[in-house]
Amino acid sequence: MISNMNNMKKLLSMKMPKRRKLKLKNQETVIMPLNPSLSDTTDSRTQSKLDIVVASESRFTQILFFLWGLAILVVHLYAESITKLPQCKMQVKPWFTTESSCSLLMLDCYESKFSGKASDFTTQWSNFDRKTTNRVVIRHCPNLEVPDLFTDCSQLGVLKIYNSTITIWNKSAALSQSYHPNLAALYLVRVHLPNGELPAGLLDDDFPQNLKDIEFCATNLRSLPEDFDLKWPKFASMYLEKCEFTEVPASLARLAPVDLSLAGNPISTLPPSLIDGTVDFLHVGSTLISELPASITGASNSFVLRVDNTNVSFFWDWIDTVVEHSDIGIVVIHPILATSSPYCADLQRIYDREQVDFSVPWSDGQSRILSNATMENWPILQATVSCDSWWSSTWYPLDFEDVYSGIKDD
Repeated sequence: MISNMNNMKKLLSMKMPKRRKLKLKNQETVIMPLNPSLSDTTDSRTQSKLDIVVASESRFTQILFFLWGLAILVVHLYAESITKLPQCKMQVKPWFTTESSCSLLMLDCYESKFSGKASDFTTQWSNFDRKTTNRVVIRHCPNLEVPDLFTDCSQLGVLKIYNSTITIWNKSAALSQSYHPNLAALYLVRVHLPNGELPAGLLDDDFPQNLKDIEFCATNLRSLPEDFDLKWPKFASMYLEKCEFTEVPASLARLAPVDLSLAGNPISTLPPSLIDGTVDFLHVGSTLISELPASITGASNSFVLRVDNTNVSFFWDWIDTVVEHSDIGIVVIHPILATSSPYCADLQRIYDREQVDFSVPWSDGQSRILSNATMENWPILQATVSCDSWWSSTWYPLDFEDVYSGIKDD
């Protein structure tokens, strides 16, 4: 702005250049005729008028630039006078409005020293245009009451709630396609839900259908409603990690997510319908399962499975189809991750030549490929099953989130 104003001042202070006198190499003295002709007089008058027009246009241009710069300066100073919002981490100050715009809104109950009641939100969120908010982060609220004015965030794309206890989230403040058509990501991390169930605000009949990234991690969620699959969007990525599910809800299997993680839940069995469908990535690591479903007829050819930190010791023969469709020559992601499982323990001893076969006796229906411990089959085993230990136990980066968003006492 200062640079532009300096340029304008240079324009205003600039003088019109004087006409240069032509200095000819061979100068001649010209005598003005005693009685000039009509054509000579006309040419002189035309040149004078042209000089006047050029000078007038130049002055008009200078005045126009000055007024334009002055208008920009006034509007900019007005925008700068708009109050700064302490909870806004990415504030925009538009020129032609009396309200601030906030792209990234963070409500930190710990920093603000309140519990998260609806009245607290009204106080904090009443001084800006909520229709401009794209991302909302709520954290450290021990008594979170999601306010009705949440429906004003019509441009909301990402919602994250961290380290909070939700006490009230009514239908009047629900996420919906009508009010939040652009919502694409929903994260609830270290969140306590009422009765271990989804609140009414997350079960609207008009739930956002563009929501494709849903991640719940370290919550007390233990059940889903029977009509869950009729409300939430299909073919999404859904992580329900470190929750309290003891069994896989039937409505979740019917929802048919393409990327599903139930890691860290105390579940001991998996329904065939969970795999026999559209799921491409399934993470059931750190659960209580000891084997996968025996009868699967429609597993995806690009199926990727995580059974790390489980008691899985063998695989059924339906996995052979997945192995046969994987390119063992170019391994980007192993089809199976089985770190810290009995199967990987056997596999390591076989590679170390401490045993020649798997511990589980062969029986009909088992995988012929993944039960073959001969050295000729080692390249296939090595390309199919990973026993690496550097993977995080959850797909959601919980450890990073705790470091980044945790309470910091300065």
